Amino acid sequence: MNVAINLPAPVSIDKRYLGFQDQFSFDVPGIKSSVHMHVFASAWTGEVRAVLQKASKKKSSSWFLSHVVLPDYRTRNIRLGVVQTDFSKPYSNSDYALALFDDELVQIRSEMTGPEARNPCEKFARLFYRNFCDTAKAQATGRKFSDLRHDFIVWTNRYNAAQRSH
Repeated sequence: MNVAINLPAPVSIDKRYLGFQDQFSFDVPGIKSSVHMHVFASAWTGEVRAVLQKASKKKSSSWFLSHVVLPDYRTRNIRLGVVQTDFSKPYSNSDYALALFDDELVQIRSEMTGPEARNPCEKFARLFYRNFCDTAKAQATGRKFSDLRHDFIVWTNRYNAAQRSH
């Protein structure tokens, strides 16, 4: 059962079963190519699952949902029921619809930008930008992408630990 509902944000839904999915691209000082970040945030806990990739080798939104988010939710015995996305093309294609269908998820599409949207993915992306892209805080030039990815994983784990403590 795949249902896509177009509603204005914010929408009132039981937060235990709601997650947000979004993606972002950044230019990180010291990294030769742009980086692409997939983010999935739980409305209930505020925790995120995120993957950082070279923009030239980025995976699809459906891949991220099927291979990162849903397996993580299954291993922790958490039932996801609703995924809120924006209206963009990666969340409107047949591969994404199939990923939703396979797990009997409902998709809500809404405008996920602006202060009224309360999109935890946007919050996470802004913090990433401040910590990794802001030129005042940027690492030395010539940094390896693998080092950035490692730092990102450590930083994401700290972020999630802080979310759990609230």
